[in-house]
Amino acid sequence: VYLVGQQALVIDTPPDDATSEALIARVKSELGATVVGLVIGHTHADSMGGLGAFERAGIPSYASRETQRIAREKGLP
Repeated sequence: VYLVGQQALVIDTPPDDATSEALIARVKSELGATVVGLVIGHTHADSMGGLGAFERAGIPSYASRETQRIAREKGLP
């Protein structure tokens, strides 16, 4: 988590949606910050397995075109 003031940028998701939801909540409760974006660095499950939780929370995600393609192939948002 990269924190600037009250804004947080998450680099890679936890491996699943439940853990990602917990991370988003913890950033708010413990750091007093809002997650404003997610950067997916690579295509392994440990970096994008929780993508659905970020999408449901309305948090924009950013990734290379190749990573986006692989995510779609895996049925991720």
